[in-house]
Amino acid sequence: MEIRVLEADDAAEYQATRAVALLTEPFAFGMDYESFIARSLEDIQAQLPPVENLSFTLGAFIDGKLVGTAGLFRHKLIKFRHGADLNAMYVADSARGKGVGKALIAALIERARTFEGLEMISLTATHSQTVAIEMYRKAGFETWGHSKRTMKVGDEYADFVHMTLIL
Repeated sequence: MEIRVLEADDAAEYQATRAVALLTEPFAFGMDYESFIARSLEDIQAQLPPVENLSFTLGAFIDGKLVGTAGLFRHKLIKFRHGADLNAMYVADSARGKGVGKALIAALIERARTFEGLEMISLTATHSQTVAIEMYRKAGFETWGHSKRTMKVGDEYADFVHMTLIL
């Protein structure tokens, strides 16, 4: 397995992987499939490259194929710059149970620790993502709150679990 920061050249593979993630796991992401596929490849190419001390997206590759992603986005407002959000975490069905998620989280935390002044990483997961929540807990994230009926997909609601890791 190789884990590395994604660049503009990875945009097409990222776009395809993310589309599958949004289609198959609608409760795992705030972004919806229809809105994402409406975005152009050029938009994704512009958004994907890392911004020093601000953001990056990691990709996990097995046999040269993108099988997992995790992004870190630091808050831009001065009063919140000590924090960043982990998002776009996904592992393809074919790669689950192989340590991909754990490796992505470890690499994301390690890289985040190089950001000057960054003190914490927060994330939100839906309550039904029990495997992901346990993985985050094992990586050191602590649950600090829950919110009811925060997301609605069709006629179904999902509660959010809010977690933070102090670096």
